[in-house]
Amino acid sequence: MITHFDIDIYAYRVHVIHNVTDAQFVKYFSDTFQCEVERCNCGASVWQMENRSGRKESIIDFKNKLIRDGWSLNTIVHECEHVTFDIMEYIGMELDYKTNHEAFCYLMGHVTEIVYKLIYNKESKK
Repeated sequence: MITHFDIDIYAYRVHVIHNVTDAQFVKYFSDTFQCEVERCNCGASVWQMENRSGRKESIIDFKNKLIRDGWSLNTIVHECEHVTFDIMEYIGMELDYKTNHEAFCYLMGHVTEIVYKLIYNKESKK
């Protein structure tokens, strides 16, 4: 599955790649970002890339098929946390427990919920 979703309030796009071949991965990066990226051998990774208009976007690559178990849920949450940090950096919001940790938590929950639903409830769109 290769798909994406937008966080409209921040004009930020998140790409989700799940259980695709290396060839599909390479083609997607080439077609979407006109670049080559070396795929990590670990189970999941996140990249922040610049799109054609200069805006940043995050790409989550779940290399292996995720199932409904604790390890897979942990992996989804872990990678969504990286994406949330990417978004906060992109919008210029520093993470500060006293002033904006709630914003981080709500955003992370939103991103995680969407990614979870994409992986377990939807087919791909390009």
